[in-house]
Amino acid sequence: MEKFYDVKPFNDLFYRNCFFSALFPVVQYFGQPIEYILAHDRISYEKNDNNEVWPVNLRMESVHSIDPILHELGLKIETLFQSEDIIADLTEGLEQGKLPLLNIDCYALPMRKDLYRQEHWPHVLLISGVDTVNRVFYVIEHRERESMTYERRLLSFDDLEQAYSSFVEHFLSNWEGASIYYISDTETSSTVLSSSEIWVKQLYESKQKLEGSHLSNAAELVGQLHDICMQEDKLQQHTQELIKGLNELILVKQAEQYRLRHMMPEAQAALEQLTAQLDLFQKLRRVIGKFAMTNVYPHKAFADDSIFTSILHLEREYVSLLFHAVEDHRMKERV
Repeated sequence: MEKFYDVKPFNDLFYRNCFFSALFPVVQYFGQPIEYILAHDRISYEKNDNNEVWPVNLRMESVHSIDPILHELGLKIETLFQSEDIIADLTEGLEQGKLPLLNIDCYALPMRKDLYRQEHWPHVLLISGVDTVNRVFYVIEHRERESMTYERRLLSFDDLEQAYSSFVEHFLSNWEGASIYYISDTETSSTVLSSSEIWVKQLYESKQKLEGSHLSNAAELVGQLHDICMQEDKLQQHTQELIKGLNELILVKQAEQYRLRHMMPEAQAALEQLTAQLDLFQKLRRVIGKFAMTNVYPHKAFADDSIFTSILHLEREYVSLLFHAVEDHRMKERV
């Protein structure tokens, strides 16, 4: 028996974690917009008091859990904490029109050469089909942790069973959530507002915070980056922590950019400020990365503090222009 769903990988952005990298192709396969999920997110600079290098983080948090959001899109999510027969359970789900998202341990997954037999690492696989004759599943997966490119691949029953068993053994007892999620289409969407209307509403509700603590926290973070980068010994000490933190921050900024471009295209001025700031964060990451490889301090890049003052200026301009666009959007809705 062969059952295959023509699910396409989603590579436009990396959003939050691998669960969503597996979920987004399913949402699109069932004809629903991923923007509806993004619209429920709040992005803001928040205190991170337990971290000496990153006293402030750029956080992206949903105002709702994923279950009711998917329900509004007409999608049903079912969970199974642990499977006693993973091959049979996945096959049955696929036969019933359900697309499984499966937690596995990359340590026991041969196709993940970056982690196989090296590091226990929980991960979510999207299962898009099964071929019981050849004993393989069709999956959507990336080749290594640092890669944001997902592709269609084949995974043998034996390898999948091994990777799932390792997840159960090493992670499930302390896991928050299930080991398998089944997504299916109910064909009964209950959305009342569009993605852009939901986002504009939650932005408006967050206006005071974004113009207040968000910007003051951004100033604190930029000041911290300035203090470390302008002193060679401090930069040497914290290079890897800076690169890791910038990687995470840039991913959030890219999601913010994607959301703005797709849900409020009329906010072109705000998008330009956000894009310019993202370019500066990426430049800063390149400079620090080069220093990590060469151990030659980047005197030219840090000859003055312009890169840091520009990042903060662009954040303030972005927030201001974003709310101009929000007000315009609300005015048009009233007409």
